[in-house]
Amino acid sequence: MKIDANLAVIKTAQVEIKALTVGGKQVTLAVFRQLDQKVIIDYETQKLNGVAWGRFNYHPDKCGDSSEHLHIVWQQGNQLFRDSIKKTFSRGMFLTLDEKFNSLQRLADTLCIVRDFVNNRFFRNASFREFDFEDVHTINKFTSYNNNRSNTEGILSQSYEEILSFLIEREKTFLEIAEDYDESFSIFLNFHNSTYEQFQNLDLLFIAV
Repeated sequence: MKIDANLAVIKTAQVEIKALTVGGKQVTLAVFRQLDQKVIIDYETQKLNGVAWGRFNYHPDKCGDSSEHLHIVWQQGNQLFRDSIKKTFSRGMFLTLDEKFNSLQRLADTLCIVRDFVNNRFFRNASFREFDFEDVHTINKFTSYNNNRSNTEGILSQSYEEILSFLIEREKTFLEIAEDYDESFSIFLNFHNSTYEQFQNLDLLFIAV
C-alpha cells in the first residue's frame, strides 16, 4: 500500500497518566513494597473486602515470570493494602477454601490405596472378583496418587467382604461431596473470572522510582 507523504501528518495525542499519591507526593517503589498484603476477594460471600483503587505493572515479590496475574491496590476502612490475583482460578485454590472439599483429595487417595490393596491381595484367588469404582474418572480427578498407607492400616486388616463394603459406601459419600464440589466450583470460578475482568479494567497507576 502506497501512502502520499504530502498527505500524511503527525498528530500528538494527549495521554493521561495517573499516579498514586499520598499527602500530595507520588508513592515510590519503596513505599509500595511496604503496603501490607491482604486478600481483596472474599469467595465465601462473593464480594470484595474493600474498594479497588487501581492496578500496577510492578512486581514487588519478583513474580514477573509467574503465571498471568494482577497487582491491585485497594482500600479497607482508612487503610490501603495490596494484593496479587492470579488469572486462573484452579481446583487446587478452591480445595483450600473449604475443609469439606479439601477432604476430597484425602478420601480419593484412601479409596485408591484400598482398592489397589484388595485387588493385589485377593484377586489372585479365583473366588474373588477384581474391584473398581463405578465412577473411576471422578475419583482419579481428585487423587494426588499419595501411596501413604498410614491412614488405612485398620481398613486393610479387615476381611475381603468388609473392605468391599467400605469401598462401596465411601465411594457413594465421595461422589455426593464431589457433585456438591463441582457445583460450587462453577459458581466460584464465574465469580473469580468476572472479578478479574473488572480488575483488568481498573486504571493503570504509576509509581515513582
